[in-house]
Amino acid sequence: MKAAGELTPEHQQYNYSGDRTNFHFVQTNELINDFIERETKKIPKLFRVFGQIPEIILTKDFPFDLSRIKYKSKKIVRPSWFYRIVGLFYIGVVLLSIMIVINLMMNNRLPILLLTGFLLFLLFLFFVPVYFLFISKKRNYKIIIDREGLQIGKNRFAWSNLTETAIMILPSGRGHQSYLILVTSDNKVLKFDLFNLSISDKKLSTIIEYYKKSSRQYPKNF
Repeated sequence: MKAAGELTPEHQQYNYSGDRTNFHFVQTNELINDFIERETKKIPKLFRVFGQIPEIILTKDFPFDLSRIKYKSKKIVRPSWFYRIVGLFYIGVVLLSIMIVINLMMNNRLPILLLTGFLLFLLFLFFVPVYFLFISKKRNYKIIIDREGLQIGKNRFAWSNLTETAIMILPSGRGHQSYLILVTSDNKVLKFDLFNLSISDKKLSTIIEYYKKSSRQYPKNF
């Protein structure tokens, strides 16, 4: 099964320029190590000093017992409605503030330059959550997982075309940011942002491993 359509520009991919024959576990490790090195270089040195370094955990290395799990023919992971509801409340407060500032500008109650600067700041606060919660294709997509493979947005990946699946964890403040990592049979490492999805790293890994192992296309070394 081939992927349906091209990957969107927001989804990053890295090509491995080494030997493309006899792709095996060692080569997969090299791909992942090269990917981690690239991701680490993106982080400012000051943040690295404080331990903000990406970590890769293979989905099969998360603790779970598949013998006690039984899913239906497919599992769909959607963007979090909780984040969107909270975001809408925040957007509403910002919109109210924008209306107040516009009213002050119309009545000339405060210096126009001060109000203009504040209005631009509020517009920025309005645009950021709207973009990340509703517009950005990089963060707003659903994952469909079944015995044939997984679909991320419009991109379809058969299990036979993947050599490894993993979760990348990037420490951020008191928490962390997670990314789904796919290593393909044509030597690419793909990264998908999981920020808006309503699922834990362990839960997503469990679902992926369940359908991988129940697939007829499941490779022995996968």
